[in-house]
Amino acid sequence: MKRLFAVISLLITLAWLSLRALGWTRYAAVLSGSVPEGAESVGDSTQRAVLLLAVHFAFVLFAAPLALSALGLHAWDVVSRARSRRAG
Repeated sequence: MKRLFAVISLLITLAWLSLRALGWTRYAAVLSGSVPEGAESVGDSTQRAVLLLAVHFAFVLFAAPLALSALGLHAWDVVSRARSRRAG
């Protein structure tokens, strides 16, 4: 389970970093009613803005908690193994 949490967190983070590196943050301007320079159309800009927001919210709401959960589960496994070695 901890690997699944870590992989999902990593994928969300990579998606967010990729969109930022591609400069998609400028498409967020569509949400205030303006079309960014160089945009092909309003519809295209809107789709990119919605995708950017979805990935951003996934990054903020899920990436960090999943990464911390994976780290916590790993720490729990390490402590459990150490205790079982001492007991057995």
